[in-house]
Amino acid sequence: MNYSSVANVFGTLLIVIGSSMLLPAVCSIYYREDDLNAIVVSSFLIICLGIPLRWIFRNHHLLNIRDGLFIATFGWIAISAFSAIPFMIHGSIPSLRAECRCLMPMRVRPVPSPMPGPNRAMNKAA
Repeated sequence: MNYSSVANVFGTLLIVIGSSMLLPAVCSIYYREDDLNAIVVSSFLIICLGIPLRWIFRNHHLLNIRDGLFIATFGWIAISAFSAIPFMIHGSIPSLRAECRCLMPMRVRPVPSPMPGPNRAMNKAA
């Protein structure tokens, strides 16, 4: 397996993922959402991971079938994992809210529940 060629492709993939996160940043500015910092920070981190991979292995382009299968399999896993970073930084995933506070010093507002829980409904009826 050509690890240097795979690293070159993964570097390009990370740059594309990070760059594609800038469109939600523009939408966040337009609609004045509070997740702009999380999107920009995660986009910057992902691009900063991809540029060295792309730069160091820039002369390696030889791939075979096994490399293609590896890139396709772990590329989808990488896309899913790196695309979840803005949600973790912003605090949209409640179980990870405490772990990610160190990345964003700003105050994270809680995500409101769309439906009242059983305790709220019982308290209103009483």
